[in-house]
Amino acid sequence: MLETIKDNAPLIIAIIVMAAVIIFLLNRYLAWYRNFKSQLSPVVDIFNMFKDNAPALKEINQTPKSLSSMDKIYGPMIARDFPEINIDQFKDMAVNSLLNVFNSIEEQEILNGHSMSDSLRSKTENVINDHISRNIKEHFDDVKINNTVISNYYKSNGKASIVFQTSLAYRHFTKDTQGTLIAGDDSIKIQTRYEIMMNYIQDLDLIEDKYTKEGSFGLNCSNCGAPIKSLGTKVCEYCGTGIVAVNVKSWSIDNYKIR
Repeated sequence: MLETIKDNAPLIIAIIVMAAVIIFLLNRYLAWYRNFKSQLSPVVDIFNMFKDNAPALKEINQTPKSLSSMDKIYGPMIARDFPEINIDQFKDMAVNSLLNVFNSIEEQEILNGHSMSDSLRSKTENVINDHISRNIKEHFDDVKINNTVISNYYKSNGKASIVFQTSLAYRHFTKDTQGTLIAGDDSIKIQTRYEIMMNYIQDLDLIEDKYTKEGSFGLNCSNCGAPIKSLGTKVCEYCGTGIVAVNVKSWSIDNYKIR
């Protein structure tokens, strides 16, 4: 037995060394694997979180944004100040103006410009010119209006303002001139909300905004043509003729913003 071991000593030593190397390498691999697994764990957790919550995320994309409706408070106030206006008609005007802005930005030219106030037209032109200079095109596809409400109403700085909130769904994305997607997702319809401001000039002498002062208001005395400067004026201060109540054309959509 001893002779056999003695004769095979080199082989036995080689086997022992090889086993030691294998054990060493195996321990190193197990240590690396444990470290790799611990680093991978957060990634796996995030993946599982998105997988588990995919139905909820899809539901969020399908659920209209909530709105801060103040119709019951501001509706009667607006009706008292302007008994001749139809607030539902104003809501339609606000939404149609926003859709016109979307279409103009997407086509990169002002569409239906006669219906825009000077300030809204200027803001839209600035967006279009910026996109053209950067060789990009913003898209507003499959727009669906969910609801529109009054969110605020106030009178200051010579004008009365109604702020509408509208919730909508659309596919909103931006591509370059080669059609490469650079922002947003053209395959997902998202829910969002916008604020739209409608203004009526109460007193021309108090207006500082040149766009509003020059372009959005044009109520004059039907007899002598003198401008009617103040909200609620019943008699022309120049000729004494009775003033017809303000009409819808005296209002304009002047601004919007995403919320």
